Amino acid sequence: MTYKHFVLPLCAIMLLVSSCRKEKPAAVQLPSPEANLIRNLVFTNLTNVEKNISYGASVTKISSGVVEGNFFLHVEAGETTPGKSAESVRLYINASHLATGLAKGYTFGQAEPALKRVFYSFSFNESATATWGSITDSKFGVVFEGLLNITSHDVKNKLISGVFEVKARRLLNDPTVKSIAAPIDPANQCDLMLTGTFKNVKLL
Repeated sequence: MTYKHFVLPLCAIMLLVSSCRKEKPAAVQLPSPEANLIRNLVFTNLTNVEKNISYGASVTKISSGVVEGNFFLHVEAGETTPGKSAESVRLYINASHLATGLAKGYTFGQAEPALKRVFYSFSFNESATATWGSITDSKFGVVFEGLLNITSHDVKNKLISGVFEVKARRLLNDPTVKSIAAPIDPANQCDLMLTGTFKNVKLL
């Protein structure tokens, strides 16, 4: 009886092995998020007195999420070192728009699509261990007006871009000044305006 031996070339074996491997898809490189925040205070009982600040590169956090059935966009700016201040704004809409499409304009009111809530905070770091701050929140009766306009919603990559402009009129105190237990001073009555842009914010 005659036995025949068949020997595959090494290159053929390597070809068989490599053909069985599945190549991993290349990771998608998403664009970096960007944002700007401008805060403007106009003192209504004084003549031509304003306090303005614009944050660009000083925007430290841009995020989104869902809390209690509401979707929010959060922009935070400033510094947390002693002698510096930080500010943030959160804008809330009904989370149901995540399914129906976010790219639209949202204003205050009962009819959908509505801007449900505006939360603004200011904090000042007196030292490494002492910080004071203020909160201006429509949830606690502050009346805001304005618009959140989501201009684009990348459903595949879960990214949103847009602009916002909201205002609270006739605040009794300057939110950027420490006024705990201080008497109300008509000179501190002011209108607060927050405007900004955001781009490529990841939906969490």
